[in-house]
Amino acid sequence: MDYKGQAQTVLDNRANVVEQRRALTDGITGEATAEQRAQLDRMDEDIRSLYDEARSIVEEGEREAQASELRSRAGALVHGGAPAGQLGQPGARNLNDEIRALTLPGQVVNVTPDRLIDSRNAAAVAAEYRTAVTTNAANAGATVPTTFVAKVLENALPEIGVWQAGPEIFTTSGGESMIFPRLTNRPSVGAVAENTQFPTTDAAFNQFSMGAHKYGAIVQVSKEMVQDSLIDIAGYVAGQAGQMLGRQIAADLISGTGSGTPTGFLTLTTAGATSASATALTGDDVMGLFYSVIKPYRANGKWLMNDMTVGKLRGVKDDYGQYLWQPGLVLGEPDILLGKPVISDTNMPELAVSSKVIAFGDFSKYFVRQVNGIQVELSFEYGWGSDLVSYKVTWRGDGNLSDTTGAIKHLITPAS
Repeated sequence: MDYKGQAQTVLDNRANVVEQRRALTDGITGEATAEQRAQLDRMDEDIRSLYDEARSIVEEGEREAQASELRSRAGALVHGGAPAGQLGQPGARNLNDEIRALTLPGQVVNVTPDRLIDSRNAAAVAAEYRTAVTTNAANAGATVPTTFVAKVLENALPEIGVWQAGPEIFTTSGGESMIFPRLTNRPSVGAVAENTQFPTTDAAFNQFSMGAHKYGAIVQVSKEMVQDSLIDIAGYVAGQAGQMLGRQIAADLISGTGSGTPTGFLTLTTAGATSASATALTGDDVMGLFYSVIKPYRANGKWLMNDMTVGKLRGVKDDYGQYLWQPGLVLGEPDILLGKPVISDTNMPELAVSSKVIAFGDFSKYFVRQVNGIQVELSFEYGWGSDLVSYKVTWRGDGNLSDTTGAIKHLITPAS
């Protein structure tokens, strides 16, 4: 069975568990027993794990499709200026081969959109590099190919729920401070009588600056592991580095204070509704938050919450007995709450006293600035004594909310 068929089977199984959970919920009268609560918890865990399994299959299929495309393109690549049998020898080479080639002393490998070259054929480069290149890889490290950087990003993005919610992302070449206007109040409009002066009203703005906070991680592997052709070194290193980087960035884009970190959107949003309880959520709670965001922002609205909060909402109904939450039944489609996509991020607060448990609104009003995207560097000297190869992954960026008039709001639990 192909990847699409596998993922669809898992999603169908997930849909069946959802229906079983709803049937169990419908059959509960009064307070659920301990056995019923335990069964509901098991079903919630099955729903989460099946979703993760389907996502893993889809991502693996996407990686395989990309690898197939790269193999096809690699077949047409030609290296000039090097004797046969060395790095510049004509022929196809995959991403792992590119990374292994960097273990050769003094060797630097770069990737341009059209062709792969080595340091002995640098004159052939016509396109702009996305990353800096050192001239002596043995001593100063080397730039890892941009295809590998893409794999790191691929592993980082699933960890950053805010990124998936659709913020305004822009990339700059430098990390100098940048000033942006922030809308804090909308202009007012009133009736004007005939032959009467129009009132003067303006939107209210202030400013915020965006800098470049640095995040980084170092992943080390043995030189034997890099040189072993049977091991997917690219996948391993990209997975480890991307996940570590993504989790920390995600936490600060949500709740960062702006002091040494990005300003997380939850730091600036206002409460759209307060839940009736700090341990449970109702349909009225969700409806209150949904309609607290004005229609222009609701049109592009998305939900962001923790997995545990999603579990609490799966059995919530409206006054007519209809479930507010609907599972994504189509491959690649998110779950839906009140007709809007649900994005899960483990860094969103869990249900507790005075907790901002759900965010909803137009996340394009949240700005994310990054400097040159993700950069990956390679060093042999850092772990030389243990014969380790070190991959350093760096991301510089910032985040801030450009509209505090209610583009994004949160649901907060009561103080007691």
